[in-house]
Amino acid sequence: MEADLLARAEWIKYIACFFNKEALADSLYNEVSIRYQTLADQVINTPGEKPLVLSGDNFRGTWYQPGGRNFIATLFKDAGGRYLYAADTTSGSIPLSFEQVYKDLGEADVWVGATSGHSLAELKAHDHRYSLFKPFRNGQVYAYTNRVTEAEGNDYWERAVARPDELLADFIHLFHPACLPDHTFMYLKKLPQ
Repeated sequence: MEADLLARAEWIKYIACFFNKEALADSLYNEVSIRYQTLADQVINTPGEKPLVLSGDNFRGTWYQPGGRNFIATLFKDAGGRYLYAADTTSGSIPLSFEQVYKDLGEADVWVGATSGHSLAELKAHDHRYSLFKPFRNGQVYAYTNRVTEAEGNDYWERAVARPDELLADFIHLFHPACLPDHTFMYLKKLPQ
């Protein structure tokens, strides 16, 4: 429930205590922390609009958006995105109806974390109302599925916790491509038609 990606990565120091690897853990964490902060600082003065971000998708009648104190909301901010629920004080998720999310974020610029399909067609087959959202219409829907094994193991749930700098780079490239023009997505994958 850490509200900050670096705080989540810092757990490496706790785990290192069990293996007598505290110095190595400190070194690794410091490297990741410095790179994360350098990337976040790079975005602070980026000219232009901050894209409005929609997250997740409808699950059994409820659309869970990250609370304002959730690490995902912090990631959106650090990457130079605009998140409608950033002022919310929830550290978990905010359960919303489909209709509320459409009212609030139907005109979002980008949609991340879609889980209901591997393509826009599959997403629409899951719920035809998804096609009403601007990011769907503009082909700006992304999932955390760029590093998935044949057995459906997803590296987003493994490596991204320890390497929030890589995840931040993905989001900066998505929100402000000119900041990291040579970056290739590590975790994010644009849903094809």
